[in-house]
Amino acid sequence: MRVETTTVDGEPALNLSDDRTHDGRWVAVPTEWFKGAYGEVPSVARIAHEDSGTYTEPLQVRGDSAAFYVRGFSTNTVTFGGELVIRDRPAVDGTRHTYQLDSRDSVDNVSINLTGVENTEPASTSISATNGDALPINVGGTDTPRDETITLTGVKQTSTGSLSTGTVSDGYSTTIDVSGNQPTEDGSVTLTGAGSSTDKTESGTLSAGETDSISVGGNVDPVGQNGNGEPVITLEPTNIEPTGSSEGGQTSRVTLVGKNSGGVTSSTTRLKNPPNNLNKLQIQFWDAPDVSALVDIYVHALV
Repeated sequence: MRVETTTVDGEPALNLSDDRTHDGRWVAVPTEWFKGAYGEVPSVARIAHEDSGTYTEPLQVRGDSAAFYVRGFSTNTVTFGGELVIRDRPAVDGTRHTYQLDSRDSVDNVSINLTGVENTEPASTSISATNGDALPINVGGTDTPRDETITLTGVKQTSTGSLSTGTVSDGYSTTIDVSGNQPTEDGSVTLTGAGSSTDKTESGTLSAGETDSISVGGNVDPVGQNGNGEPVITLEPTNIEPTGSSEGGQTSRVTLVGKNSGGVTSSTTRLKNPPNNLNKLQIQFWDAPDVSALVDIYVHALV
């Protein structure tokens, strides 16, 4: 090992180098050199290794020399003083360091500088809150939290609303407020028409082959009388009085059309201009072979 004296920032220092053996070892320096350079024996040695950085070791006085430990070689620049630098990577709660002071009488204005290593730790919490609630959270540490985020997830609440307006007329409009801060769901409007009905009857006389129509108005299919059942059309025949006549041996044909009254069909037909001679009277049912009838014939002679 080669030892050379040098200066660092105007202060005496030692340059220790060993190119063959790199293991750490104790290094002893005569106390007379310290007293000549510093006026006393310093408390610590600050060792700057060319590759491993700077660290501090206490000086231990052994007779006429003061020794300190050098952790490794090849080249170390050593300065001396009363400042002790301790580096722990990392230092945790409970870490303890001890070092030796040659004389406490020379110690004045002692100060300790602690440089912490930044450690981060995430923290989170959650709460089901209502309007005005506060969320306490303690993230620990000695610095202001950063990159804070707050996520709000709403709890869905629903309510129903309805409005009944009663009877309205064409062009009516209204609004309904269901509150909330989201669009309504499953909204529907039900319109129930206010129904009204009008009875309408029509009468008249139709000849064979004639047609007629009746308009009841409205926008739904018609129903029966008093709003019940199917609409009904009633046909009631009238007595027919033929106007044809025959004379001599000609034949006169008349049609008997019945009126339905309690299941019995009756009709009366009178010949206005009968023939002079009535030789035969024939009664024929048209498309009704199972129907029988009782016919009364009255012949009135005019004098």
